[in-house]
Amino acid sequence: MLNFANISLAVVLAGAIWATIADVRHRIIPNLACVTVAAFGVIWLLTTQDHTWSWISIAAAVFVLAVGTWMHDLKVIGGGDVKLCAAIVIWLPPSLLASFVFYGAIGSILTSLTIRVLQWRKPGSNAEVPMALALLAGLVSVVPGLLTGR
Repeated sequence: MLNFANISLAVVLAGAIWATIADVRHRIIPNLACVTVAAFGVIWLLTTQDHTWSWISIAAAVFVLAVGTWMHDLKVIGGGDVKLCAAIVIWLPPSLLASFVFYGAIGSILTSLTIRVLQWRKPGSNAEVPMALALLAGLVSVVPGLLTGR
């Protein structure tokens, strides 16, 4: 059924896929991709959710942005990764935040291990980890919950 929630989901997934492709190819996440995901997230929350949950999701995104900015200052994670993660968190209902973090962490570990193996096989390469790939994995893992409302 075509409604705003489904259109919003499609746009958010498209934005996350766009960010992931850019991150894998160029190691940069376009600001427009993050803004698109965040904007559709806010609109979706305000039009389809209980507004209490909306504020919780927005507060969680602000928290992610604050902690992520601190981690970026420590050179642990890229700035685009922080913005994309916060944009995705805006879109998620609180019931799915733990799943997103869990699956995103698994994706992050797998992505990091893959990059390290590639570096080991080709000494001297200085490949960076495209964390948008892990964020996309976390987002895709919670899509069934978004579609069923769980």
